[in-house]
Amino acid sequence: MLLQNGRVIAYASRALTETEKRNAQIKKEMLSIVYSFNEFHYYVCVKEVSFFNDRKPLEHIITKPILSAPMRLHKMIMKLQL
Repeated sequence: MLLQNGRVIAYASRALTETEKRNAQIKKEMLSIVYSFNEFHYYVCVKEVSFFNDRKPLEHIITKPILSAPMRLHKMIMKLQL
């Protein structure tokens, strides 16, 4: 869900593939963030963006230096930094 000034602008969703369903929960959460950035790239390419998530471990992984992130999340974090 994309919000601006507290109002909904757009929604997006998709189903996980069979392979993605077998991933760890933290990777699924990261997949949702990457998907939303790809889906709403026209809205977020020139603005500062915040995302809200209730997964504290994911928050700590993203805020640390990229080299300290687990390899399974490394590529997804790199996509977000472009």
